[in-house]
Amino acid sequence: SHWRTLGRFRAHHVALARGAHAKLADAPYTFSRISADDRVVVALGAANARKITVGSVFPEGSTVRDAYTGATAQVTGGAVTLTPHANGVVLLEAAP
Repeated sequence: SHWRTLGRFRAHHVALARGAHAKLADAPYTFSRISADDRVVVALGAANARKITVGSVFPEGSTVRDAYTGATAQVTGGAVTLTPHANGVVLLEAAP
């Protein structure tokens, strides 16, 4: 199920393969990948984190979805607050 989720996320987001990489935070390790028409934020080691930095990747007030858990959250102050999966992977994308 873990690998299937990661594979689906990668298939839906060309930014993961072709986008520019930018580190957003050290703990949990958070980075963005942005291409011309796609943007995502990935956090690793976030099992105990509740606040995930998104910087300016997603506009203030926008809603994002964690593709790993299905949870949605609103961007406030350049971050989102959510409960990550126990394995600590957060896969943020613009909410549909």
